[in-house]
Amino acid sequence: MLGATFFSLLLPSLELYQKSGSSPLFAATWVGMGVLGGAAFLQVFHGLIPHEHLMRSEKVSVRPEKWSRQWLVILAVALHNVPEGLAVGTAVGSGNSALTIALSAAIGIQDFPEGLIVALGLRGLGFSFTRILAITALTGAVEALGVILGFNSVSIAQALLPVAFAACAGAMLFVVSHEIIPESHQNGHEKHATTGVLIGFVLMMVLDLGLG
Repeated sequence: MLGATFFSLLLPSLELYQKSGSSPLFAATWVGMGVLGGAAFLQVFHGLIPHEHLMRSEKVSVRPEKWSRQWLVILAVALHNVPEGLAVGTAVGSGNSALTIALSAAIGIQDFPEGLIVALGLRGLGFSFTRILAITALTGAVEALGVILGFNSVSIAQALLPVAFAACAGAMLFVVSHEIIPESHQNGHEKHATTGVLIGFVLMMVLDLGLG
């Protein structure tokens, strides 16, 4: 996700602004504002939706007594899938096939280990195999809805494309910094997690440039 944020969202957003005749300073300023706006939106969304982290004790809920721990975990997984779907949908709406393939591949690659971790976490909460399968399918459907929303928003107004890219990048950066990195560094796994970040970042760079 970190590599996809830089190579498939931020760089295309900056390039679109500069191709339209904007100065580098103007492009960087507006892309930066889009990043902060996307992160702020997800921060608000993150605070409103009750959820629980798989590896941390932190719980975010307005009225936690009305929610079981299982539902809090499910909502957390669904929440994390929203910016991924929006990013892919925005890429599809841009009409750039190379960008769409690279970003979709990057999101798909990271979805495999993410899905495995979620399944193991739900198994630890006592869920049956059938229920785990149904839940992971439903959380995946949330990502598909994000794709549709991102695609339609860009298709309606192509002028929104650079801002949409930047906002999606901000949302994904929020998820990486607030959720994925802290959880992956739990229980003494800092070195393995850092190695994974570096390998994933380089893989996304190679994938993006190779397909581009």
